[in-house]
Amino acid sequence: MEMQIRHNNMDINSFRAFMQVRGGFTAGRRDVYFIRFLGYESTLVDELTAADNIYNDAGYKGGIVYRYIDRLPLPDKTETDFYLEIYEKWVKETKQTQGLKLKCSQNNALLCDALGKALSKIQRIYINEKYGYEAGSNAEKCGYQTGSCALDTEKEGSIKSDYKGINNSIINDSIIKNFLIKIMKWTDYVLGDKCAGWNEKSSIKVAALDVFKLHEYLFYYFLTFIGVDAALLQVSSDIKTGISSIAAGFSKTVTTGSYSDIKLPVFKRKTAGVSVNEAIPPKDNYVSYKGSDSGIHDNSDYKSENTGKKTVTKPRLSLPQRPDRVRREPVYSPAVKAGCENQTQKRRELSFEELAKLASSIVLITAYGEKGKPLSLGSGIMIGKDGFILTNYHVISKGVFYSVNIEEDKNVYSTDEIVKYHTVLDLAVIRIRRKLDPLPVCSDEKGLVRGQKVVAIGSPLGFFNSVSDGIISGFRQFEDMDMIQFTAPISSGSSGGALLNMYGEVIGISTAGIDEGQNINLAVSYENINNFAKGFM
Repeated sequence: MEMQIRHNNMDINSFRAFMQVRGGFTAGRRDVYFIRFLGYESTLVDELTAADNIYNDAGYKGGIVYRYIDRLPLPDKTETDFYLEIYEKWVKETKQTQGLKLKCSQNNALLCDALGKALSKIQRIYINEKYGYEAGSNAEKCGYQTGSCALDTEKEGSIKSDYKGINNSIINDSIIKNFLIKIMKWTDYVLGDKCAGWNEKSSIKVAALDVFKLHEYLFYYFLTFIGVDAALLQVSSDIKTGISSIAAGFSKTVTTGSYSDIKLPVFKRKTAGVSVNEAIPPKDNYVSYKGSDSGIHDNSDYKSENTGKKTVTKPRLSLPQRPDRVRREPVYSPAVKAGCENQTQKRRELSFEELAKLASSIVLITAYGEKGKPLSLGSGIMIGKDGFILTNYHVISKGVFYSVNIEEDKNVYSTDEIVKYHTVLDLAVIRIRRKLDPLPVCSDEKGLVRGQKVVAIGSPLGFFNSVSDGIISGFRQFEDMDMIQFTAPISSGSSGGALLNMYGEVIGISTAGIDEGQNINLAVSYENINNFAKGFM
């Protein structure tokens, strides 16, 4: 019999009371608590310290298992592949009835079953939250009943390709899949190795600091479906954007004080969460733009937390020259945004003035931290009319939410929706709620040649949609990843901008420049863009 969940049955008015209460389990129903504590209370540090000292080492023999989470890490490429395999097995083979076998639940069939049912519920809630709730929905019933119309009854767990949400937005299967992959990764991260003895009566408590994103908020709600009590300590502010009043109603709010920028102590995890890399051999040659030892500056305005200065390092780039490619005569191709009147007309090269007008499809992205302070600037390329914007992963990787500025549009669009990302290719797709005029991405099989004219559009140093021209100066390989070297000037803030050919097609996305060099700039090529983002264009 499926465990029934009753939320917030008792009045809880402090974090201390939250830690002391034990939800009962009677006749198949479990009482759990999901509470947002708003503001800073002078006793909070002492209460967190006491909880860490008392409960962090507790086991299941009558004890409370406790986790304090100051941030939830995104899955890396290896982890994404690992959880994608679990997701596909969950959808294809188990039909969501035989459970979800994660690292934390692999030796506990009861927990596998509870996790599978919980994932099914949170999937429906997320669909509703992103695409609209049915009329009359409320916080109590939506986790169990609404949203099922979006699911493909022939292939349970998948989204109907033609399904439109109540707000008439197309539901993309990749968006749902990426959300559920995060849920699985975070479940292993939070629950770790303390679940071998889990059952419906087990008491697990999680305290999370300053939760701002919808994905993270729904993750903690997901945990309550397996009997976890979750306290969201909204010390600096409450959840700001991207959450409906229905979802906000999932948790009880308790005001404990005024909002504060106070720095809370860092509590070291006494028992680490499960690392997928312990079970999967690490792959070599992954490219990361987070570190400072890559020899590449990331073109977003990151600064050192300790010095406030940008880190400058020596180049460490292998530059094997690829053979020159022979450029053929232009071929007939589908109509592009500029330079064509119909699908039967040859492409024509555009003037620089015409190419500059395409800047209206390049955006300025600002990434913000948990307290609403800007962390970095970057650029993005409109690639899908339904709000899809391509950028570099390193532009958005440290942000909690993002603002998007569009040329000749006075509105500023806020989003926390990362639809897809790839740490190796350094690519990411974010989404805003606006119809866009996307740029075409080159699909020509003839390839590029050295010496070919190019135009770069981006926002170097925040100078919105600057246009520069240059040539392709070479084709380079950085840790087994093909990149275009070009001379069009770029600076910090240009990352995520478009590198165009003379037909107005995107042939690359500006990604990096060598610190010690002049006009030695690199872009991820259109082949990788097409493979990564083909479902959104």
